[in-house]
Amino acid sequence: SAGTMDVNLNLVTNRYTASSAGADASMTRMRQTLATYLARAGITLGAVNFVDADATVKARYASGVSVDDLTPCGEVATVLRLAPPGNAMTLFLVNSLVSQVGGYTVVGQDGTIPGPPSVGGTVASGALVSIADLTFTLTPTSCQDAITLSGCGADFTAYIAAHETGHFLGLYHVTESLGTLFDPVKDTPTCLC
Repeated sequence: SAGTMDVNLNLVTNRYTASSAGADASMTRMRQTLATYLARAGITLGAVNFVDADATVKARYASGVSVDDLTPCGEVATVLRLAPPGNAMTLFLVNSLVSQVGGYTVVGQDGTIPGPPSVGGTVASGALVSIADLTFTLTPTSCQDAITLSGCGADFTAYIAAHETGHFLGLYHVTESLGTLFDPVKDTPTCLC
């Protein structure tokens, strides 16, 4: 069934304020692309609210949020606890997600699958999305026409936001990257490779 979902974009970055983000071309493109992705799942993007994190929070995570410690005392949980209660998807836009383990780049991190709807202040209240690639454009017109993940950073950031929102709404990966964990729903086929 179809529905409408409001989204709070919490700015845990000094690159934007709530007032500057609303007028920024990359943020506008990201919101438009997010609306397109959600529409493909039967969800209409409702109100999008930019929310400034406290200056001390922005300063603390200026160099990124560590995803190496996913315990209740880690940085991801600390940021997620900042989510207020309410009937909106909470996405924390951060400069980057930093990992010293595994040698891979992290672009999004959810609190849990599924997330606790309308409950704020928990270690699982929302998701984090890196905006490290938000303003990237392969060519001057990459972000002006059709959605292009490889040419438009705003489109890529929207894809990550939609992906993490899917987790919050209860969707798992069909197969995890190591090929040993699978979606727990019985009728989901597992990867044979």
